Amino acid sequence: SGSTVRGLCINRSPGTAIRLLGSSNHVVAGNFLGTDLAGTAAGPGNQVGVYIGGSIVASDSNRIGGTAAADRNVISANTVDGIQINGGSGGAANNVVYNNYIGVDVNGTAGLGNGTQGVAVFTGFTNTNNFIGAAAPNAGNVISGNGNDGILIADAGTTGTLVQGNFIGTNAAGTASIPNLRGIE
Repeated sequence: SGSTVRGLCINRSPGTAIRLLGSSNHVVAGNFLGTDLAGTAAGPGNQVGVYIGGSIVASDSNRIGGTAAADRNVISANTVDGIQINGGSGGAANNVVYNNYIGVDVNGTAGLGNGTQGVAVFTGFTNTNNFIGAAAPNAGNVISGNGNDGILIADAGTTGTLVQGNFIGTNAAGTASIPNLRGIE
């Protein structure tokens, strides 16, 4: 618990770029996951940008991004999902995804979509009270240009997910379309 992963460019991973498995209170901030070093073009991509999952131990209270501009992750051009929050057998609760560019470039103006979902919240058993954006200033994400859903919330054990303050299917200014196949499913 309590680790910070900051300032990396991770691409070319046949699996997940950053995997938080059965541990809590981590911060993933200021990274380019799936893009080139500048965040302006698709790198070779990873399978998944960030995975938060409960194995037999919970993965709770992790923060992906943050309200400061330096905390924003660019999570784009991955072959499957940008972010996965999977409750697994241990559960996942109170994880936050704030102020990230998911499926777009570092400027928030061009689509570099992830293959399927921008953010996927699903469960093996329990997945509760996770936050994708917030009403607070600089807490919303840009989730655009993804091959399937901007946000997918699935399975009966997934409860209490809050989606708020995001730009879904637009550029960072909200003035131009960068569509997902579906916004929220």
